[in-house]
Amino acid sequence: MSRRPGRARSLLVMLVVAVSGSSVLFPGLTMAGGGDRLPDLRMLAPDSFEVCAAPTGGTFQTENRPQETDGDRWLRFDSVLMNVGEGTFRVIARRASPAEDHMRTTQWIRRADGSWRKEPTDATLAWAEEEDGHPHWHTQGMERYRLFRLPTRFEGGAKVGVKRGYCFFDGVFVRPDIRFARSSPVYSFFDCGQPGQSLDALYLRVGLSVGWGDEYPWNYAGQRIDVTDVAEGEYLLCLTADPTNDFEELRDDNNESWARISLTTVTSPAFRVDVEVLAQGRSACQTQVTYPIKALGTG
Repeated sequence: MSRRPGRARSLLVMLVVAVSGSSVLFPGLTMAGGGDRLPDLRMLAPDSFEVCAAPTGGTFQTENRPQETDGDRWLRFDSVLMNVGEGTFRVIARRASPAEDHMRTTQWIRRADGSWRKEPTDATLAWAEEEDGHPHWHTQGMERYRLFRLPTRFEGGAKVGVKRGYCFFDGVFVRPDIRFARSSPVYSFFDCGQPGQSLDALYLRVGLSVGWGDEYPWNYAGQRIDVTDVAEGEYLLCLTADPTNDFEELRDDNNESWARISLTTVTSPAFRVDVEVLAQGRSACQTQVTYPIKALGTG
């Protein structure tokens, strides 16, 4: 599987621009929220595309990739959630007893003086074993994957990825060039709970340090969208970080990335679906679609 080389770019210090009585804050400034050093969640453009049949086995972490058939096709791809803001993205999750199915969360926001402030959120953590076979805790709705048809919409709305929850941690150092980036990781895979041993946990601390990303490779469990009934042609794959704005960030208008792809069916010598990447970017997905994209959850 290919890695993403050369993605680091210089971070320019921008000015605060007044828009309709409010301010648009750009990375590099320490002025948000009276001294808050807020995170900034973004998605790298999706990559490493594969079309396979539905998985029939694998480890708890990964799924196998059976050959696709005319009646069973799933689009797979890499995704990377990253924090390119001024401060760590830290989430504390708690519940009163193991009888509660979900943990409630509070975002801890670092301030310029080194102190923390706490902001309750609507996000929850759930034990993910039934969801996608991962026997640890996932933050629900942390990312969303959608496939749009080009140039006209699917009749039933966007195709939506099956994965609903995520264990995010400092897995890939993606932006060592930005201010406040940490050279060593703080948050680990085991912060989401010891696999198979933390079902009764009452407290967890998960997060992403500045400059770090969390990667879900194309063969990870649940990392797919059903394209069984999708015809040949061009499509837009859209990835969104924090799609329901549960967490405070420097910016909410830069949370999407995309890839325009074409799907081509080959029938000889064996059936397969080829994926060609036409373009990739990290702007709003609406800029790549001529029709209005409906609110998340409605297509």
